[in-house]
Amino acid sequence: DRSSKVLAFEEKPSDLYLGRARHEDSGKYLANMGVYVFKREAMLDLLDPAKSDVVTHIGHHVIPNALSKGMNVHSFQHKGYWQDVSTLKDYYQANLALASPEAPIKMFEVDGAISAKGSMLPPSKL
Repeated sequence: DRSSKVLAFEEKPSDLYLGRARHEDSGKYLANMGVYVFKREAMLDLLDPAKSDVVTHIGHHVIPNALSKGMNVHSFQHKGYWQDVSTLKDYYQANLALASPEAPIKMFEVDGAISAKGSMLPPSKL
């Protein structure tokens, strides 16, 4: 809704559901980016095996379970860069895209930069 409260949640929606998943103002689809923040007590309640038959997936079980219990579930509409990285190929292509001169975000511009202390670790091994 307009206060960012989640009223319904559908993980991997069917074509029939997609028509209802459009943002009312922009007409764009709202997508789950897979970043979650829970209060500890709420998460323990949602993951309690005595209170739920199956809890193996955040999108298929935990979020819908929270909604069915009447818990407050809210969203944040990110307006910046986002790239789905589901496979090693996606990860590789996203890294190449960010390293190109036409990168979707300017990683070395100071305004709005997010930085962290660098770590001297060996490279990833796949």
